Amino acid sequence: MGTRPPALLVAGAVVLLANSVYLAAVASPTLFFYGNVALHVSLGVVVAAAREAGEAEGGQRGEEQPAESSHRAAGTRLESR
Repeated sequence: MGTRPPALLVAGAVVLLANSVYLAAVASPTLFFYGNVALHVSLGVVVAAAREAGEAEGGQRGEEQPAESSHRAAGTRLESR
């Protein structure tokens, strides 16, 4: 089994989900709505970066990364520099 994600990452994902629900439900051209659009984009970038940093930190040691397996299936090589 995998490891549990950090609580802050889960909280960020929950806030992002709640913000998504709000944006889908209320589509009025107000300053508050556009502020939430900006918050949604920013929070999405932060959550994605935190997730990637957590995986790079050691979340999948000893396991094949998805990019490696897809390159192997395609018969190409993936080299890091």
